[in-house]
Amino acid sequence: MSKNIINEITKKFSLIIKQTVNIIKKDAIYGIRIGKIKLKEMKLEQKKLEKLIEIGRKTYQLYKKGLIKEEELQRLCNQLSILEKSAKEYHTLGEEYFKDKNI
Repeated sequence: MSKNIINEITKKFSLIIKQTVNIIKKDAIYGIRIGKIKLKEMKLEQKKLEKLIEIGRKTYQLYKKGLIKEEELQRLCNQLSILEKSAKEYHTLGEEYFKDKNI
């Protein structure tokens, strides 16, 4: 999944929250109504993000099986693979450190 997509959705959430706060400041009753609409919008944006993550996970699983042919997806999945390997290395280092220190 692209970092830009996550950043874009995060920015949308921030904007929605700021708009909601400004509206509530202006008119409580109107603000409550609009706040509910904005809350529904935020929930839908959250569901979109969850679906994007799910798509990303499934795409990565296909990549691991060698079933991704699109170059851009291969590049992104390869980058994720590199990050995943690095994270595992650090995890292993951490475990070894704790074993050595009997923590």
